[in-house]
Amino acid sequence: MVKYNTFEVVTGRKQGEEDITAHQRKGIVGDWKNYFSDRVKDEFKKRFGDVLIQTGYEQDLNW
Repeated sequence: MVKYNTFEVVTGRKQGEEDITAHQRKGIVGDWKNYFSDRVKDEFKKRFGDVLIQTGYEQDLNW
C-alpha cells in the first residue's frame, strides 16, 4: 500500500520538483509552513497546534 502511494508514484515527479498547480506541490516535509502568513500560522496553531504535537509532526509550538 505504501509503495503505491509515494509522492513519486502519485505525482509522476521526484520529491522537490514543484508543480504550483498541483495539490501535491513538492513532497518536502514541512514545506507547507512556507506558505502560511503570520496571521494564518497563529490561527492554525490555536486550532491544530496540539494535534501536530500529539501526532509527532511538531515537538512544540515554536515553528
